[in-house]
Amino acid sequence: MILFLLNRRLFGIAVALGSVFFLAVMPGAVLFDVWVKTDHPVTTCGLLAILFLTANRTFYAGLFLGLAFLFKETAVFYAGAAALLWLVGVTGRRRAADLMAITIVPAFACGWWYLMVALHPTGIPASPSAFGILALLRFAADAGSGWARPWNFYAGQVYNDLGLPGVVLALCGLAILLRRAVSIGRADFMSATPPEKHQMNGMAGVKPALPPPIESVEPKGWLWPVLLVIPSLLLLSCLRGKVPWIVMVLLPGIAALQGVAMASLLAGLSRWIGSVPAVTAFTSRAVVAGAALIVILLCLAPVCGRDYESTLRKVDGGQAYGASCSREAAEALNLFARDGDRVLLTSFHYWTGLAPGDPCAVFSYYFNRKCEVLLRSHKTGFADLAKDIKDSKLDWALLSPDLGKDEAEVFGGFMRTLHLRPYKMRRAYLFRTTGLYGTPPGSGID
Repeated sequence: MILFLLNRRLFGIAVALGSVFFLAVMPGAVLFDVWVKTDHPVTTCGLLAILFLTANRTFYAGLFLGLAFLFKETAVFYAGAAALLWLVGVTGRRRAADLMAITIVPAFACGWWYLMVALHPTGIPASPSAFGILALLRFAADAGSGWARPWNFYAGQVYNDLGLPGVVLALCGLAILLRRAVSIGRADFMSATPPEKHQMNGMAGVKPALPPPIESVEPKGWLWPVLLVIPSLLLLSCLRGKVPWIVMVLLPGIAALQGVAMASLLAGLSRWIGSVPAVTAFTSRAVVAGAALIVILLCLAPVCGRDYESTLRKVDGGQAYGASCSREAAEALNLFARDGDRVLLTSFHYWTGLAPGDPCAVFSYYFNRKCEVLLRSHKTGFADLAKDIKDSKLDWALLSPDLGKDEAEVFGGFMRTLHLRPYKMRRAYLFRTTGLYGTPPGSGID
């Protein structure tokens, strides 16, 4: 809805409808929109900031930029777009008060949070932006973070995120807006130059006319998708650490470019057909509608033929593998446990992006037994886990310690010291622990 309102104001109803349609069927949006990530509210607040900025309500634009930063640091893309829009004259003027509104207001809205995190010795666990923007910058610059990719990684990913028809439309929309920007820039320059200067500019020793005052130029809010997408992708390409899902905050801007291309294509086709004397108005509308239907079907084809899991493996094989391991663990516990059982569950060591002890969203989605669960960190040692089982009288232990020494200690303790037989999975073991306080030890998996 926000994307529709923004593009209807800046481009018209045709682009607005096209942009929301393309976002709805975009393969990347279909994939990432089911993820539980703070990038989604960042996108919402970022679009609201752009909406208010183009309406010359800069205080509210700054406020929503600050709210976006409270969710995640990826709001920097929308902050950069807002700054560039101010620079080119988003509402036909460039006032210092507007710049202060989109910089100082966000600083007050979110600065307290980042200051609090920066001053905390270990960050604030289990919270958005837990380790602060400095940790994010260190991750982005670290070639050994596990996410090091070549500089053109996002250019190669664009096919998976948009599909071939989407790529063509986005490039066409980008070319259309850039051409319009160049054309309007020349017109602004010439309109601000006195006629006698036009004749003198070509003479030796005469300086070219100065650029026009910003108050006299046409508002350029319609440049928002270009100023959001292109600088952001250039910045991301320069970083060493590259994660595939970070582009989800840019997808509305790409959809706007596709909407611009679609509307321009249909408008141009309508004018061309209308210039042919023998063609009736009904025929003209039918041809335009047919062309629109063909584009719609071409854009639907990439997403209709995709399976979520196979697409995830193409986009990020590591995430797909981790998700499959969590699903395997949940389905194993569903199989063996009964409603009312008490379960000891550790966090999974392979989710390096989660703090130790944090629950796994994939496991929670697939686990459907009504059990009481005691959650512990995967770094908890064998002695503490065994004590938890006996003190809380737990029936099951689903454990996923770090590989190597921790794995040998925990699994070895359960199998050799407690004499429990595990149900082995790729990255976790499941133990039946009722025997430690109930039936005789060694019963293992029933």
